[in-house]
Amino acid sequence: MKGQTVCMTHGGKTPQALARAEQMVELAELKLHGLVVLGAETLEDLVANATSEAVRLAAARDLVDRSVGKATERIHVAAAIAVRRPW
Repeated sequence: MKGQTVCMTHGGKTPQALARAEQMVELAELKLHGLVVLGAETLEDLVANATSEAVRLAAARDLVDRSVGKATERIHVAAAIAVRRPW
């Protein structure tokens, strides 16, 4: 299970090990959620105050990608199937 430091064979299936692993995963998720605000604020600051145009553009692109989502990409594949009959 994610969050464990022992394998299932050597104690990873015990209730206390599974509970601890679940707790570690929850703590990691909470930590990441806390960093989201800081990351968004940093990107906003870069968009507004960065001296380099490339940095401002990259920060703006990242903000849009993370809030709206990336644009869909279409891939067109042209293929032909040739069937050879040996008879």
